[in-house]
Amino acid sequence: MTTTNTHLETSSFRLPTLSWPLTACLSAALIISVVPGCEDKPFEKEQSLDTRAAEQEEQRELPLMDSRTQATRGEAFAGKESATVMRLPGVDETGEELLFPDPLRTPHDDDPSIDHLAKGQAALDANDSSTAMDLFRKAAFSTDSYAAFQGLGRAARLAGDKDLAIEAFAMAAKTNSSAAEPLVMAARLSLEAGDIDMGHAFINRAIAREPKRADAHNVLGRLCMAEQQYHRAVLSFQRATEIDPSFVWAWNNKGYVKLLTGKYDEAVEALETAVALSPVTAYMHNNLGLAYLRAGKTKEARSAFEEALSLRPGYVNATINLDRVKTEMTAIAEAESEGPEVGEDGALEYVPGG
Repeated sequence: MTTTNTHLETSSFRLPTLSWPLTACLSAALIISVVPGCEDKPFEKEQSLDTRAAEQEEQRELPLMDSRTQATRGEAFAGKESATVMRLPGVDETGEELLFPDPLRTPHDDDPSIDHLAKGQAALDANDSSTAMDLFRKAAFSTDSYAAFQGLGRAARLAGDKDLAIEAFAMAAKTNSSAAEPLVMAARLSLEAGDIDMGHAFINRAIAREPKRADAHNVLGRLCMAEQQYHRAVLSFQRATEIDPSFVWAWNNKGYVKLLTGKYDEAVEALETAVALSPVTAYMHNNLGLAYLRAGKTKEARSAFEEALSLRPGYVNATINLDRVKTEMTAIAEAESEGPEVGEDGALEYVPGG
């Protein structure tokens, strides 16, 4: 069940060991869905906002590696300063095979007329990630091109190898000093892997390269959500929608943060926009239903949950939420038929069940 986030170039790249992100969930009263691939994970509880100045975030440096000369891969990923430097790829000057071959380039003596890059793209288009990675590595060995590293990053991502994908996207960003796309991808993967600091380092550089890139601001918002910096997250999602008013993921994520922080009317506004932009997306109707429910609009909530289920029959979150809202509506109807309760102070009071 899916439940409810300054420009520096250097010649070496050390990635810390990537840990899996912790899965958290909302309380039983909220069953919420977020955007696949662009979503932010919910948190068990809200904390006070971190008010660190944005300038502190900009000071996070992102080293980019040259994988022809680097530390052993394991030590490099652990971020050890004392890692032994080795020549890459594959063999040293004496022809002895190295323990840690270059993960981005595959040496070969194939016919020069073979277009490994085109073949790699064809394999990627066919969702053959293994073949695509092999071909892109050969293309990278021959050309050290942006397209080869970018293709390798996409193929590695398809294969579920986040570490390799991040390395490849970082190298793509190094080979093209104006491209923001690989930095956005690396930031998103760092977030998925639970490395929030590295994600910030990547996304800050992406925004420095392309300040008006909506998806970059959306990823920055997701990173802030992961740190429970909800105010900064909202500002980032808002910036994304200002740049591109049709960027549905930012509207959904903004609405999600508003739900988390108890601003239900604002959540309704954002999620109504998301649903208008993507009317056939079931989880957005589910999220809107929750916003309606929290805003006291029970009938609208029921309609939204029913629409979510019509779009995705058997959708667990919407089923749970619909059952809950039906129970609540039944309780309200029964209470109205029996008349309001009178509290000890004589004031009229309705006490909903549960």
